[in-house]
Amino acid sequence: ILDGGRIAVAAMGVGLAQGAYDLAHAYARERHQFGRPISSFQAIQFQLADMATEIEAGRALVWKAAWLKDKGRPFAREAAMAKLYTGELSNRVVNGALQIHGGYGYMDEFPISRLYRDQKILEIGEGTNEVQRMVKEAEANASADADRRALIEKKNELDSLIYRVEKTLAENEGKLDEADKQAVSSALTEAKADLESGDVA
Repeated sequence: ILDGGRIAVAAMGVGLAQGAYDLAHAYARERHQFGRPISSFQAIQFQLADMATEIEAGRALVWKAAWLKDKGRPFAREAAMAKLYTGELSNRVVNGALQIHGGYGYMDEFPISRLYRDQKILEIGEGTNEVQRMVKEAEANASADADRRALIEKKNELDSLIYRVEKTLAENEGKLDEADKQAVSSALTEAKADLESGDVA
């Protein structure tokens, strides 16, 4: 249940960040300093560009987690990553957006002040940022453990196969011509080398 909720909260984080960006972008075009809109200043342009880039990255994380859930695939790790990133993303974007508004950003007449107050819940609801990091690592460790178990199983299967082939070869030594012996011997040597190196995929 929490995993699905994390996708929803992550989507809210992207939405809040997008709203804060839109407000900052519009305000920067309206607000004039030194005879021109502040959106023409490079420092403001860089801030807005960074915001837009991070928002798109956050949106992609949310879409991936939602897609995995829709397909019935494991998505706990991706949901935690999306929720963690968009929670921190919304914090950075709303802070930057308020900074662009200056003192006006604190006034209730400006919507950015409400977004600034509302944002913090996105880093707490459905698990704090610290919990998301724990979930992400737990899922990564579980995946690594599963890979190790699969590798051990493959090695055991290959070891058993080598034993059976060697036994059959010994039992039929007089029935094989030199070419067959050479082919089997070469295949066994390669299989043993793979077994020792761990390259049994």
